[in-house]
This record gives sequence, C-alpha cells and structure tokens, in this order.
Amino acid sequence: MRRRLPLLAHAIATAALAATLAVPALAQTVKVTPLGGIDGEFCPQDRALVFEDPNGTRVLDDPGRTVAGADDPRLGKIDIVLVSLKEAGIAGDVGLATGYVLRFSNGLVAYLSGDTGITADQDLVVRGHDGAKLAVMNIGDGFTTGPVEAADVINDLVKPASVIASHANEVGTVGGKVRPGSKTEAFIKAVRAPVHVPLSGRTMEFDANGRCTAGC
Repeated sequence: MRRRLPLLAHAIATAALAATLAVPALAQTVKVTPLGGIDGEFCPQDRALVFEDPNGTRVLDDPGRTVAGADDPRLGKIDIVLVSLKEAGIAGDVGLATGYVLRFSNGLVAYLSGDTGITADQDLVVRGHDGAKLAVMNIGDGFTTGPVEAADVINDLVKPASVIASHANEVGTVGGKVRPGSKTEAFIKAVRAPVHVPLSGRTMEFDANGRCTAGC
C-alpha cells in the first residue's frame, strides 16, 4: 500500500433526470432532504441527501454511514443512488474522485462535488458548460477540499446561486445552530453565495435558479 496523495482529479457524470418528460415542470421546486445521524443536526458522518424531482424521481446521494440500509424508513422510494469516492484512512490507491451534475425537470442544475480537490473542470464544465446553480460542496479537509479551498471553488470557479455544505467531518451544529469555531462556520463566512446547512430530516426546496424557497 502506498501513501494516498491529495485528490486533484475530478470526474464529472451527468444524470438527465427529465429526459422522458413530455412537459418540463418549470414552476416547481426540487426538494432536498438530508438523512443524517441526529434529527435537526449536522454531524461528522452526515453525507446522505435525497433529491426529489418535481416529476417524482428520487435520487439518493452518498448514503454513507447514516442510512441504515435499504430498509431505512426515511428513504421511501429511491430511483437512483449516487456514490462518491470514500477515503480509506491514509493509505491505499482508490482511484479518482467522482462528482455529479444533475439536471432536474424544473430546469435546476446541481453540482454534487463528492470527495474532490480544486480542478479546472469546476470552471470549464460545471459552470461554463452545465451552468450549475446549486452546489453541494465538500468542506471536510484532509485529502479533499477544506473550508478555505471549498470557498475558493464556490467563489471563483462554480459560482452557484446557493450552496449546501457537506462532508464536514465534524460536529457542525449544536441545537440546530452552527457551532462557533467550526469548519462549517468558516466555510459560511468565506463564501459569497448563501450557504445552507443540511440539518437531518429538514427538507429544503430549490427553484430553477438555485434559490432556496422553503426550509432553509
């Protein structure tokens, strides 16, 4: 086994959720529900998010350790499961990071960073080609973007209308409030766009322009 270097590569996969729709649901919102370890909090192992398209398609991103298998009662019907790279300690060769760009039937384009570093694709592809308006950004540090690097990605490369913090690897909130001195707080302060903290079980809704219209 060899020492794992910081992740600098990023593979983009596009999921076209609305390809079979006869009429786009332009006036509706995409619902995003975090499935974390403690209801109403943002905890160290929290990654899982359920995206519900206006057409009813439901996507589970990064089940991680907080989803109790396929029988987890919070899941409901899941049509697509997306998994990003997970680190295995400080050693091993587990390949490139994998992120996703999702285009929903109301027109919203969302970038899910997964475990990644800063890459040219975040500007050229995610912003320039796909025009992502919502980003789910890893702030966990270590082998991937920490709060400072993640803020650079958001402010200078992707430039979305809204951001959901993810992969914090810390106690991000206490009593539903951002913990002072946390990486979560540092990220929120450094980012120019609105940052939404994924509190477990609390559904957020986003319009086509990436603006949160409810639950944030």
